[in-house]
Amino acid sequence: MKNKEASEGKIFSGAFFKKEGYKMSVRRVYVEKKKPYAVQAKHLRHDVRNFLGIKIDDMRVFIRYDSENISDATFETACKTVFSEPPVDDIYQEELPLDKGTRVFSVEFLPGQFDQRADSAVQCIKFLNENEDPIIQTAVVYAVIGNVTDEEFDRIKGYLINPVDSREAGMDKPDTLVVNYPEPEDVKTFDGFADSPEAELKKLYDSLGLAMTFKDFLHIQNYFKND
Repeated sequence: MKNKEASEGKIFSGAFFKKEGYKMSVRRVYVEKKKPYAVQAKHLRHDVRNFLGIKIDDMRVFIRYDSENISDATFETACKTVFSEPPVDDIYQEELPLDKGTRVFSVEFLPGQFDQRADSAVQCIKFLNENEDPIIQTAVVYAVIGNVTDEEFDRIKGYLINPVDSREAGMDKPDTLVVNYPEPEDVKTFDGFADSPEAELKKLYDSLGLAMTFKDFLHIQNYFKND
């Protein structure tokens, strides 16, 4: 993509841009360090080969930015000043320049986790144009180059995804980045919680889907029982 013109647009500093005035709700760009500066990809390739013992040809790492509510002019400026640093980065719009057979997956923060990269991008875009009210979401995209099995690919995912704060993200671009949160329900109260027998407490614990162990749940009961 980077090495040839396309009939509906043009190449600009490693990125493909549509004709002036082209509109879309969500725009997507991928940013990759140029080969001499791709230190993270080099280290990951070493880890996969030597720590996981999986033979791969190479690894590539992209930062994915999905943006909405940004004007054409501000978006093009942001591509060169906010999303990327042209001397050290290549930037691609909408699609990744991958060879056939490359396997990819993306990683994003869990809902509720603070995305510092996205927040910084929003603040910088507002510096470019104070009238903009952008929405930004980011993810890290890993490209595994080489003949790996499904089991090996899953092992690489497990090594790179920290389930405490992250999850695997989809590769499809969303129609919108606007999130409509439902009105929260009233806080539930549980009568007799402190005196519930362990069997009933276990049923309650299983029904709530809490991010704690049953021993933690028992500890809470003991706190109120002894209060």
